[in-house]
Amino acid sequence: MPDPRWRDEVVGVARESAAGRGLVARAREIGAVVEFGVRLRAGHSGSAWRQGARLGAVLLLVTAMSRQLVEDGGWLGAAAIAGTAVASAMGHQRAALLGGVLALATVAMLGAGEWAVVSAVAVALAALALAANEPGPVLGGWRWLPVLAAAATAVGWGGATAATVVATVATLVVPVGLVVVGGVDARLAAAAAVAWSWRFVAIEPHEVSGAVEALVTGRGADLVLVRLVGMAWAVGLAVVLAHRSTRRAAL
Repeated sequence: MPDPRWRDEVVGVARESAAGRGLVARAREIGAVVEFGVRLRAGHSGSAWRQGARLGAVLLLVTAMSRQLVEDGGWLGAAAIAGTAVASAMGHQRAALLGGVLALATVAMLGAGEWAVVSAVAVALAALALAANEPGPVLGGWRWLPVLAAAATAVGWGGATAATVVATVATLVVPVGLVVVGGVDARLAAAAAVAWSWRFVAIEPHEVSGAVEALVTGRGADLVLVRLVGMAWAVGLAVVLAHRSTRRAAL
């Protein structure tokens, strides 16, 4: 993080340059200062990617916990996933990695989770491992605790339907919003890329092989392939936005 005193200097320069100008000009100056401040908070390129990876991992862990709660005997896996999310959100990286390994073992090797849950935890664990050297809490910090509680409560009341809604919001709706502002803050675009990466791998392997077979035999493109192409395009868009944002921040 750059010296905080820089921010005061930037604000002072913006005020001086906007003095005596019209409302539109002042609005532009304010927008430029806000954009610059966000880029300062995002840090350098490597840090922005790691922070974004951790944010995307928390989104996936919220999704995995919600879906695991509706599984028979899935409470143990859900607890491990929630603990991993809390540890990551609060900045305890080693605890988050250990919790992620435990959660993955619980939902995979004990047969207590569907492929969507296993893949979500696996992608989140990979993202946490890549960002293990990034200090401090994830973007939002302790504010993720009520999010986890709200998701668990919603699933407790609404069951499988609520779990589907939580997964849709966390890995489709929220990433869209992150990409919209990802051109300013690379962390947000990187988080969207991680969340959408799970959507890419969450499709059951036998569904993918069936869709490829249908395409090869001339039966047409299956909806699964359309989803794969769509998610690949979305991940690529998020990565490009994050890369452009880090390059602009470096100028």
